[in-house]
Amino acid sequence: MQGVAEMIEKEAVKMQMKEIVTASFSVPSLKESVLTSIEEHTKQSDFLYGCLAGMHYQIFSEEVKESERIAASVELMMLAGDMLDDLMDQDSLETSWSKAPLTTSFHMAIGLLLAGQKQLRICLSMMKKTRTIYFMLYIWASRVTYMKKWMI
Repeated sequence: MQGVAEMIEKEAVKMQMKEIVTASFSVPSLKESVLTSIEEHTKQSDFLYGCLAGMHYQIFSEEVKESERIAASVELMMLAGDMLDDLMDQDSLETSWSKAPLTTSFHMAIGLLLAGQKQLRICLSMMKKTRTIYFMLYIWASRVTYMKKWMI
């Protein structure tokens, strides 16, 4: 049986990142710049933080597909952090966001932060609903069992 870490694949996370960005960014030129940045981030990063978040989500919710979405959301926020760090330090001049105008780079970083947070909130609210349903079923089953004891 595969471990949880092996189930979250880098390529699947990258595809989820692209889907989130495609749905979140409406300006075509900005969207294209962000998609290029995702490609660069994929080459530089092992997606450790995203996979860690995805593994924790999977452990507590047992949803493999949503764990990839969680990992993608976290990696979008990590990419935004990398962008902001590079823009402030001016040390990674070879990246596409360092070559872009400063205002464009800041729009990209802020957009990534917001898109990642929004998607994370959506995934976690779905987990709450699932847990609430399971909890309600558990309570209902417990009551039925309790009532059966008194009826016999």
